[in-house]
Amino acid sequence: ESSTRCGLDATFLPEAGLAIDIPVGNGELIEMMPPEPIPLRDRPSPSRVAIIIPYYQRDGGILARALRSIAGQALNDAVLDIIVVDDTSPASPADDIASVALPSHIDLHLLRQPNAGPAAARNAGLHFAEGLDVQYVAFLDSDDEWTADHLQTAIRCLEAGADFYFCDNIRFGPNGRDPEIGFER
Repeated sequence: ESSTRCGLDATFLPEAGLAIDIPVGNGELIEMMPPEPIPLRDRPSPSRVAIIIPYYQRDGGILARALRSIAGQALNDAVLDIIVVDDTSPASPADDIASVALPSHIDLHLLRQPNAGPAAARNAGLHFAEGLDVQYVAFLDSDDEWTADHLQTAIRCLEAGADFYFCDNIRFGPNGRDPEIGFER
């Protein structure tokens, strides 16, 4: 088993209208769950970040690790919208989602689409995010995890004027250690 601690991240998303039904390439529509997103919190102009997770796994438990790494982000003042796009995965994301307690500043949206691959799932997530009035978009694969300071660093860089943000990654083997670089999990 290997896990990436940090994934490719963040691009600016321009303002757009609300999207309820999300068309897929073949004309079918994606079903959104829950049907009504939870409204923004009463905060003075927080950063709002959409985190798009394409999901296709054969075994359960993997998505929960990614969600826990989002829940553990050290953020001062940000609202997060996690958008999990189920690409007709053999393993349902429902148990993983139910097993993670998300803080009150994090909303989770589950989209389902006919299997079309991770790029189509990311695009469906971007399309949905257009209706959320977010300032930033981050991508996290369902089998990846972020370090606790990942989003805080990204937001700080972007608010300082960077056009985009990306980071490196560390791979761990089955014993929690990468034999090439020696980091411990």
